[in-house]
Amino acid sequence: MLRHLRLGFVGFLIAQGVWAEEAKSPETVERALANAPESLPEDVRLRLTDTLRKALDFHLRGEWARAAAGYERVLEMHPEARGVRYQLAVCAYNQRDLTGARRLLQDSLARGEEVADCYNLLGNIEAVTGNHAAAAEQFGKAAEEFPANAQYHYNLGVALRKIGRADDAILALEKAVV
Repeated sequence: MLRHLRLGFVGFLIAQGVWAEEAKSPETVERALANAPESLPEDVRLRLTDTLRKALDFHLRGEWARAAAGYERVLEMHPEARGVRYQLAVCAYNQRDLTGARRLLQDSLARGEEVADCYNLLGNIEAVTGNHAAAAEQFGKAAEEFPANAQYHYNLGVALRKIGRADDAILALEKAVV
């Protein structure tokens, strides 16, 4: 049955769906601030938390420029805030700043943050620019990093189909629906 599916590129993959669900959780703020220095004054910690929550709210509403400004303020106050660069990359991607998004994603990967999500968004960037072979490579890394995520396998299947690897695409899509 999967052999008869017509595959089309889903251009609006991560920012509105997968990551938005995760951003709603209080753990997102806790994770970002988990490595904040103990010496950070309480008023700065509260301002940092408030700024991040506001940025997440703008992010969830699709107000990319306002979310990005908030994330940048968070990084000014706490440069090691986990996952914030990835969130900033999503904003850049949605504002069509693909170069900026790539730079932020590479920085996140170098820090070991949000690895699977970074590879997936890099795959989206490659797909949007028409480089489906590179997209398949990035989606494959995302699926390898987090095999339980069906979206990564789906994205990989679509990219593989675009480069003419139908059998491999079917295998990836089967993993997406299991």
